[in-house]
Amino acid sequence: MTRKGFSHPMYTSEKVFGWIYVVLHVFVMPFLLALGLRALARVDIVISDRYFNLLYYGIGFILIFIFMHHYLKANFYDLCENKWNTVTAVTTGYLFYYLLGYLINLVVYTATGETSNPNNNAVIEAFLENKNIMFAVAAIMAPIVEEVLFRGVIFGTVRRKSRLWAYVVSVAAFAVYHLWSYLAFDYDPTLFIEMLQYLPGGIVLAWAYERGRNIWAPIVLHMIINFFALSVSVTFLG
Repeated sequence: MTRKGFSHPMYTSEKVFGWIYVVLHVFVMPFLLALGLRALARVDIVISDRYFNLLYYGIGFILIFIFMHHYLKANFYDLCENKWNTVTAVTTGYLFYYLLGYLINLVVYTATGETSNPNNNAVIEAFLENKNIMFAVAAIMAPIVEEVLFRGVIFGTVRRKSRLWAYVVSVAAFAVYHLWSYLAFDYDPTLFIEMLQYLPGGIVLAWAYERGRNIWAPIVLHMIINFFALSVSVTFLG
């Protein structure tokens, strides 16, 4: 990826699949899986949140590699050719993520009196049920699926028209994605404030995509962020 464009853009077929799967992954699949789990529960088959997450991201993980293999492979070559850009993107992005996160959490805490949100709480609860599964989901599967969709598809497509709007649209979509389902089922105005907690990640990961010049830069950064967040949970929650 260069300042003027992408050295290895998605094929048209990849982009079409990407936009279709953005809608499926964000809006359709959570409801379909929830309906399926409720149907199983009626016959006394209960699937816990950790397996729900494994199924949800596992499906996305497989489909991304099936339909986006050229894009991922070409960007991996970009990573190999621009290792320094990737290293600086990941290390600098990691530092700025926590700096921005600290400032945003101050705002959220001032407004709501807490820094947690329903999505984070659900991840922690599932993590405490089975650490290995949630490490696999949060530190491997989710970063690959989400970066291809939010940075590769949304940011990459809009950036061809406007760099500013690429940030605005991808960052806003990333924030809404994490909490919209909670708004849909149990409307709570404080959730709009808690969405601010996902702005640092959206901004820094999009910047890492630009700076690293390959989609693997934000994927690696996302993996590191999630890995250390879960590691802190191990330390404090056992």
